[in-house]
Amino acid sequence: MWTIKAPIVEDVAVRTNFPGDEEEAIDEEQEELELKDKGGGKTQEADSRDMKKKAIKESLKAKGIGSHGQQTNDKLRNLKKRQRGLLMKLNQEREHLNAMSKQLLSQSQERIQELTSQYNHLRAQLDTKAILKVIDDSFRFHDDVTDSDVTTVTSETPQPGVLDMKLPSNV
Repeated sequence: MWTIKAPIVEDVAVRTNFPGDEEEAIDEEQEELELKDKGGGKTQEADSRDMKKKAIKESLKAKGIGSHGQQTNDKLRNLKKRQRGLLMKLNQEREHLNAMSKQLLSQSQERIQELTSQYNHLRAQLDTKAILKVIDDSFRFHDDVTDSDVTTVTSETPQPGVLDMKLPSNV
């Protein structure tokens, strides 16, 4: 992590945008650079110490980030394993439900076919019974009509037949 040092308040000057101010600011920066070059700046030893400190800090950060990064990678790996396991379980359950629905559908179709065949068989039996009843009723009606016709005709108007004639007794 980089730290920025705040400038000292005494060095900060309030600037206004007047013509010529920019030139003065550039001149001041050049003077500061010249002072540092002359020896007013840091020495080589201080620069090397600062470089070593920065290198140590960066290596510690890298190790800390590396271990943290490794932990993050492990967590991600474990999370992905769990996710794969859950997806596999979900797919198995989905396949099981699909198989059950297919089985129930086939059983339902078999039941429908069986009930349809039973209905058709019973319908044929009922149709046959109805036809036989109609035929039977028609024969009964016909028999009733013919029997009653014969009895009513003979009782109402006796017709002389050969056997019904009375013969005289002296013959």
